[in-house]
Amino acid sequence: MILSLAAWASRHLSGWMRSAGVLALTLPSLAGLRAADAAFSFDGKLIYCPEYGEKPVLEVLDIDAGKLSTVVPVLSEGSQEIQAVSTAAGKQIWLLTKDRLWLWDGSTNTAKLSGTAAAGSTFDDVACDVRTGSVLITTNNKADDLAVWPHGLLWKKEAAGPMLSVFVRRVARVEYPAFLGDGTFLFGCEGDLWHGQVEDDTDGENKPRGVLNAYRYAPLATRETYVGTPMQTGVANIAVSKGKAYVHVRRMGGSGWGDIVRLNRPPVVAKGTQFKFFFNLKEHAQIYQKALASLEILAGGEGQSFMCGSADLNQVHFTGAMLVENGQPKGRRPHYVVENDKDVEPLKAK
Repeated sequence: MILSLAAWASRHLSGWMRSAGVLALTLPSLAGLRAADAAFSFDGKLIYCPEYGEKPVLEVLDIDAGKLSTVVPVLSEGSQEIQAVSTAAGKQIWLLTKDRLWLWDGSTNTAKLSGTAAAGSTFDDVACDVRTGSVLITTNNKADDLAVWPHGLLWKKEAAGPMLSVFVRRVARVEYPAFLGDGTFLFGCEGDLWHGQVEDDTDGENKPRGVLNAYRYAPLATRETYVGTPMQTGVANIAVSKGKAYVHVRRMGGSGWGDIVRLNRPPVVAKGTQFKFFFNLKEHAQIYQKALASLEILAGGEGQSFMCGSADLNQVHFTGAMLVENGQPKGRRPHYVVENDKDVEPLKAK
């Protein structure tokens, strides 16, 4: 079943509208929120979206009840706005501020400080592998722009403290990580979709660290150059299900157009199996061909997407482009919750 979160506010905030397995809902209060940030609750019934502003604020969508509410998480005094969110176990959600990682309990509105940024570094995005509880963080650290909160994946550490560094070599900035449920994750790099894994690179002589092993999975960037406004698009957000990778591709280097697409995800890496690399051109070409042959364009992706996937890999949420007829907006921006990778038919102006 597909839930499209677009007619809701205009109907009641008005309850659900079901048609041919499509649920349409509109959430006008999400219009000013961050483009890349949203997360399901562990049970898949709620979606959390951070608000812009100086204080930590979340918009919370109850999918079944059709209700939108606002909550102000109680963090330490002087905490900045929430930059990113990610699913955690139980009633908890990972919250990322400029330089702190929090584990927030929505049932009690209490938060535990789990980690802090290294000196001279700030945080950007966060993704949790709910299978192990490990948290991967992208940072603006020029040396290593990945860090891991080591609960189960590489190391175990209970006290709050600096993130442990992940060494990244020969690739530009790592963005929009999304775990696949097998310890590996997808991420964006220079507009393309990559598949990778963090491994322990620690020995008895060196301080603990991880290392990123990864390869480009699908070349999704539409790179070009000419005398004019850039039209190129690339990966701007990622969510995953059991069978698909959902990607928001959006204009690189500016606001504007884009698409919501999905394609087959990499095969599951079995527990105890070594992460596989591809070393020659033919192997890489075959990976690209298989991935791109499965590509579907689901909806327009201008502006914000609020893309996120549920912990059980059964649901993916995203917004589509605003409906336009004769150059004028027709209704509000549609939202979709896709269950079990069912067919998506974008809403049409009537």
